[in-house]
Amino acid sequence: MSFAAKNRWSARAIVAACLVFVQAVAPAFVGAQATQGATGNPAPAASLAAGFVNSASGVVLVRRGSGKFEPAKPGDLFGPGTIFSTGPDGNAVLVFADGQNITLNKDSLLRIDDFRFDPRNVAASRARLGLLSGIMRLVTGAIHTDNRNGLLVSAGSATVDIISKDTTAFVVEVDPRSQDVGSAAVIVGEIAIDNQTRGPVRIASDQFTRWQLSTPPSAPAPLAAAPAVFQASVAAARATVLGSNLPIDLQAAALQAALSALPPTAAGQPQLQAQAPLPAAVIVPTVTPGGGGGCVGSPC
Repeated sequence: MSFAAKNRWSARAIVAACLVFVQAVAPAFVGAQATQGATGNPAPAASLAAGFVNSASGVVLVRRGSGKFEPAKPGDLFGPGTIFSTGPDGNAVLVFADGQNITLNKDSLLRIDDFRFDPRNVAASRARLGLLSGIMRLVTGAIHTDNRNGLLVSAGSATVDIISKDTTAFVVEVDPRSQDVGSAAVIVGEIAIDNQTRGPVRIASDQFTRWQLSTPPSAPAPLAAAPAVFQASVAAARATVLGSNLPIDLQAAALQAALSALPPTAAGQPQLQAQAPLPAAVIVPTVTPGGGGGCVGSPC
């Protein structure tokens, strides 16, 4: 064998060895990233975490505790005391340990006040969160199913009481100019809105209500009668098809989200990602008929 041929063979061997090393290390590296915040600081351990960022597009920022806002990315774990903020083009899907999930639309601010989920004692688990401004869709998980009073949700200065026991999906909006102004619509189930004026107003599937400062929520009305902008927001939320709202393994699901968000390799480069499993993203319930004809999952 010529000297040049030997050199070519050696180069190929070195490259092959490097590829094997990268393929073995890359999944572990991504897994480590899934348990860190955007700054590289450790995020909550899986046993303490509330959930993870399943997807994020546009400007999506996260602030943990007393820290500063940093970019959020798929696979990031978060715990109680976390605030999410989306920009004019931002959108994020958050999945919680009990299967509950939230789709956060543009120009929105969400605070996770409390979340304690014990799969061995779901009835004693609890969660408390508040939409400070913007629009979110919430699909309930195991905490609500096993303990209707365990999930507390607020929308600005109003409270959202989830009346239906089974899986419930609804959209709430808080005016960015005032926390005393908002709207709500139900996709599946039934909820009640109370802004501490005249008492709660109950709305069922495909109904909506709106409220403002010192004025009680309006009587339930068909969603078709809602302002066009709000109808469009509800339609967009309804069209977001997710997978399951059952309890999940946070570490494994966060890793899947991080791997799924990896950019494709450059043209002509080795396909390293093909060596790592890339399961479908974890997220909302299968198609569930609503009392008023609505559904969760694929559009009815």
